[in-house]
Amino acid sequence: MKKLTLSLLTIALCCSTLNSQTEIEHKKVISKELLLAIPRIQPKGRLQDKDYQPNFYLIDTIINNWETYLPKLIELIEDTTKYSSSPLTFWSDVRVGDISFIIINNLFRNETWLESTMPGLCWNEILENANNKIPIWEKYDEFIKQNGRKKLKSKVQDLWLKHSENIFWDKKSRCLKIHGTLPEKCS
Repeated sequence: MKKLTLSLLTIALCCSTLNSQTEIEHKKVISKELLLAIPRIQPKGRLQDKDYQPNFYLIDTIINNWETYLPKLIELIEDTTKYSSSPLTFWSDVRVGDISFIIINNLFRNETWLESTMPGLCWNEILENANNKIPIWEKYDEFIKQNGRKKLKSKVQDLWLKHSENIFWDKKSRCLKIHGTLPEKCS
């Protein structure tokens, strides 16, 4: 009886996840609640790399509707809602805006993991800190303390507005690219 109950519970949970994903795709809505429901993000690989992020189902929904979701993700960069349990390794005080920025940054990272396909979006450049001896989460936190989330959102929004007409999804590289723009090496 316990096995049957456990099996039914597993099926119900799987179905509710599928229904939620279908509902998200149908309504084309992304919210802080969805970002707060993100499971643990593995420290290796881009979010769109299934070998490294097998449980991050939301990324497929975002990829399939990137033209709609990217502006919404940019808006969420300012959201300071805190995760009760950090989805990131080594980064304890994580906010919805942080995950939103990470998703955007990952979507413009090519298959080498070393190059950004959107000029100006490399971590060091957008955070205005080229010191590679400091962990990225410390650079990020320092930028937010000094400049605020509004400035980060503004910088990402400016890049989006500058390039939005020429962005496309490259299925082979599994990333967003910009027509006529070469990848930028990130240090």
